[in-house]
Amino acid sequence: NVPGILPQARYAETTHQNYWWYGFRYDPKHFNGATREQFAKAVKAEGIGISNYSVAINREPFLEANLSSRGYQRIYSKERLDRYRKENQCPHNDEVAATNLGFGHPTLGGPRKDMDDIVEAFSKVQKYSDALVS
Repeated sequence: NVPGILPQARYAETTHQNYWWYGFRYDPKHFNGATREQFAKAVKAEGIGISNYSVAINREPFLEANLSSRGYQRIYSKERLDRYRKENQCPHNDEVAATNLGFGHPTLGGPRKDMDDIVEAFSKVQKYSDALVS
């Protein structure tokens, strides 16, 4: 229940969940505008194994490389390629990728105290978040 930490949602129909990686989002507004990298570095400094696993796939360089390739330009019209570029703009996905972090199974496999330590680390990082961005 740390403000600005948004746990990974699960479907209401789910009765059991098994994670190899547990994702969550953080809201920079609750952490003085800290970037994902600043937030993650501070959490790691508290001894919590945290990682950035998500990337904005729609921003990966291979997409533009393919769209600009001679092969694609031979197969698809300029209008279609331009339409794909426009449709590939995904602001919500960009936001999710910029604020998504998670824990791998080594972190999740520990005792309850480990989970309490995670909450404590989040609370501490939030309390001192002004130092992250100065």
